[in-house]
Amino acid sequence: MGYKNNLVKVWYLYFTWMGLLKAHKVGIQTGNYDWQFKVLSTFAPLFLASGKSRYVESVTRFLTQLNQDPELQAILHLACSVNVTNDKNYFAFDEAMEI
Repeated sequence: MGYKNNLVKVWYLYFTWMGLLKAHKVGIQTGNYDWQFKVLSTFAPLFLASGKSRYVESVTRFLTQLNQDPELQAILHLACSVNVTNDKNYFAFDEAMEI
């Protein structure tokens, strides 16, 4: 990125980061575990840059736990996101936990 104009740099980075955030949301909405995991891994360092130390800590712990626990990864492949706002939406996750 060899732009000399700082405004162009800021907008470029903004659209890049918002693209990552949008990709993560799409992964959640479509239930694509691999996509969610890769985008979260890519997006995680941005929390540190923005001074969100609690987010950095929780995302790091989550990613570490996922890498160490293949059984949890298998469960998340079955039901990678849970919507608990509606009683009928989290039935699949509950069933996956029983496997």
